[in-house]
Amino acid sequence: RIVNQDIPRTLSKRLIGLDMQELLVGTSYHDEFQQRLKSVLKDIKCSNDSFILFIDEIHLMFGDKIKQNTNDAADLLKAMLGRDELQCIGATTLDTYKEYIEKDPTFETYFQQIFGEEVSINDCISILHSLKDRYKLKFGVQILDSALILAAQLSHHYIINQFLPDKAIDLIDEACVTACAQIDSKPEIIDQLERRKLELDVEETALSQKKDKASEQRLKEVQKELIDFKTKLQSLELRHKAEKERVDQLRKLKQELRNLQIKTVQDQSEIKHQITEDKKQEQYRLLNEVIESKTIIEIVGRWTGISVSKLSQTESDRLLILHEQTNQIIVEQDDTIDIIVNNLTNRVELSSPNRLFASLLFLGITNFGKTQLEKALRLKSLNFLKPMIHINMSEYTESRSVDRLIDTLSNYLDYGQLMEDVRQQPYGLIFFDDFEKAHPQIRNSFLEVLQHGCLMNEKDEMVDFKNTLIILASNIGAQYVLEEVKNPTSSRKVSDENLSQTTKDNIMKEVRSYFQAEFLNILDNIIIFKPANISYLSSIIHLQLKLLKEDLKQQNIMIDLTDKTIILILNKGCG
Repeated sequence: RIVNQDIPRTLSKRLIGLDMQELLVGTSYHDEFQQRLKSVLKDIKCSNDSFILFIDEIHLMFGDKIKQNTNDAADLLKAMLGRDELQCIGATTLDTYKEYIEKDPTFETYFQQIFGEEVSINDCISILHSLKDRYKLKFGVQILDSALILAAQLSHHYIINQFLPDKAIDLIDEACVTACAQIDSKPEIIDQLERRKLELDVEETALSQKKDKASEQRLKEVQKELIDFKTKLQSLELRHKAEKERVDQLRKLKQELRNLQIKTVQDQSEIKHQITEDKKQEQYRLLNEVIESKTIIEIVGRWTGISVSKLSQTESDRLLILHEQTNQIIVEQDDTIDIIVNNLTNRVELSSPNRLFASLLFLGITNFGKTQLEKALRLKSLNFLKPMIHINMSEYTESRSVDRLIDTLSNYLDYGQLMEDVRQQPYGLIFFDDFEKAHPQIRNSFLEVLQHGCLMNEKDEMVDFKNTLIILASNIGAQYVLEEVKNPTSSRKVSDENLSQTTKDNIMKEVRSYFQAEFLNILDNIIIFKPANISYLSSIIHLQLKLLKEDLKQQNIMIDLTDKTIILILNKGCG
């Protein structure tokens, strides 16, 4: 607005910045900093132009290094401010304001306090747009508006402990540096081919010294593969060389375009035509000097550990196919999977800023699919790529064991491990097995996590759990399931895989005796797993057999089981 003169007449002045760090450099002898500051203020006072002086990190006026060289550098500013010879804007943090400026009431009275809030996403996008031309000039790349928008949105959502617009600017800066590095270095596909070719060369040399039949057969395969790789590599290297020359030429043309803005429209049109013709082949290039949405997604993925493919989809899109993908790993639990998917969908559509992404309690007998379903969710849903956090709560039965999860001040290596894991991996799945065995004090801590989505450690540091999916697994009530399976009632046939309502009521009654009502009410869902029957166990064997076949196939081993054999195994195993 200052540049466009869209300001009140009283503020129609030039805004200049004073770099305190630069002013402090080399101030080794007495009063040197004071002399430098006096010179700057004198130039401002004697200038014919009207200035507004902006001082970032104004608290450095009171810093220890300055106090060694001057009685008080702030007195120089106070004198000019008191005589209305200077208009000044200072910037500092709240902590440094209290530590330095608040202790000097006279200096403080010359300034009006304005507390700066983090800018909104829309304001951040406007700031990024104003910086776009600078980045284009500095790096010689083109930045799409969609990339700017995504940088603001993704940095706000995924990059914690920083604020807009700084973290979005850092993201764009990283994207530009990445694009330049990719252009100036060898493409990844060529590097991979060269590495593979080297591996094949070594293998060819080794095989040529062997005389057995298998080695001779493999040698022929390696030699054939080498020919293919050399042909492909030569073609790509020629393309890379041509495209590198094209990129350099294109950069030169763009620079010429900026320098020739004052020339005729005809000259500009000719250069633009050359660039346009080149862009028609852009989708087939190995090198890309355009900052796209994909570039931003890849960098956020690199910073946060979230996969590129998962970031490029919305949570809602992934949940649409979650049921089908989960059924590829888990069988005969359709109703359970439906409940989970519906619950997660509701959390995506009606998410609360102060709640976890989801919290679920799994109930069922041991070795009945609770852990397997949790693994399926980790592999197939949401933003969870990194290894899950899996904690066996039977190891935390004593009151002092809570320190092992939360207390980061303890001197033991594994103390506060949960807090540290979540701090480093804030987007993940946390699975607590045998949760009913945990000490009540630990359960109380988890109530705070479920209610507020965060937890304070002994250092008063807040660890954010809002982007985690927490699953609590328990065997509570398992005896009722086993009893019904062995002695089915009239309300449930032996072949029926669903539990009777009476059994479910007995399980929930025992669950309520273990956990407080406040704890159970805040959970998103409590899921009771189905009991086993022959059909269910047979499906599991078929699924595991399929996975085993894939593993053994690489070793040229074949295995198969007939349905009759599977039924025989089940009958003997189930007694």
